[in-house]
Amino acid sequence: DGGPLPTAPDGSPRNGGGGDGDPFSGSVDANDLIRRIEALNDETDLCTLLTGQAMADIAAADINLAGLASNPSGFSALFAALDKLFGHMLTIGPPEVEQPLSILQGVWGGLADIDIRSTDAEGRAAALLAGKDTQAANGALAEWVTKNCLPS
Repeated sequence: DGGPLPTAPDGSPRNGGGGDGDPFSGSVDANDLIRRIEALNDETDLCTLLTGQAMADIAAADINLAGLASNPSGFSALFAALDKLFGHMLTIGPPEVEQPLSILQGVWGGLADIDIRSTDAEGRAAALLAGKDTQAANGALAEWVTKNCLPS
């Protein structure tokens, strides 16, 4: 197992900031995360992107969201980088992953549209992530990776 897939976030607390549950006290600067995501656009092998260590590092990063939360353009930059990465994966990927990648790209776009300061932000994000289409896309992409990228 090469690590987590760059799919929709699972909603589990990855940004524990030392286990205190505070998503704003992580050790990875959000701007560094954006740079890491942008660097993945140089990769031309979809299997490497979906199973590689670089993506695993991003997915598991203990991100400090303080700078992003106080700076809406920071959130915009993060979601723009993710949108560009999904666009890149669509460009280099085979036709059978086009639908799941497009759905997941839309999920990230939907998350970007949620105002994190609103009282219902967490519930709206959870509903988007738990949606049937999101779950089906995650499953289809994981199945493709298992068949095409992982040693049998």
